[in-house]
Amino acid sequence: EGKEGDEYSTTGKVINGYVLVRVDGETKGKIGKDGSTVTYVYKPIGSWIPNIPGQPTNPIKYPNNPDDPTKPGKPTETLPYVEGFTPKDKDGNPLKPVDPTDPTKGYIVPDLPTDPSQDTPINYVANKANLVVKYVDENGKDLIPAETTEGKEGDEYTTSGKVIPGYVLVRVEGETKGKIGKDGSTVTYVYK
Repeated sequence: EGKEGDEYSTTGKVINGYVLVRVDGETKGKIGKDGSTVTYVYKPIGSWIPNIPGQPTNPIKYPNNPDDPTKPGKPTETLPYVEGFTPKDKDGNPLKPVDPTDPTKGYIVPDLPTDPSQDTPINYVANKANLVVKYVDENGKDLIPAETTEGKEGDEYTTSGKVIPGYVLVRVEGETKGKIGKDGSTVTYVYK
């Protein structure tokens, strides 16, 4: 409230969940004869979008900068750990774990885009893991070539021994059926 000719000065405010994109009008000056209007225009701030297969999407909003309404803040958020999957940035690069010795603590979010109103998709990609089935004698020598099946961690598998002329199956090392482990799984059929 003032009169024509009075000096004024305005500033944009930090509004949680929004980023200031432009100002219509003069942010400071003298009140005109018909008054003066300054409009601060905001857009919703973007989010990291974790795309986890088989799970609902729970966007994580970028933080606001407490001092500058035109910029996002410094991220402190982490992306969730999902067993059997690795989160990757928009360029397909794996994200870094918060604690390299314990990925269950989550992952560091990627850098914010130049336009902080744009979302950043994070695609969770199934970890590759192989199932190897070996057929060996008691000295570990291959009797027939090993069979390798490409899969993903957590894939179900079932294996069985083979009839190998002149040999009898004596034991199995590893699980004959189950789920492929994080580093792959090996089943060894031992014959004599």
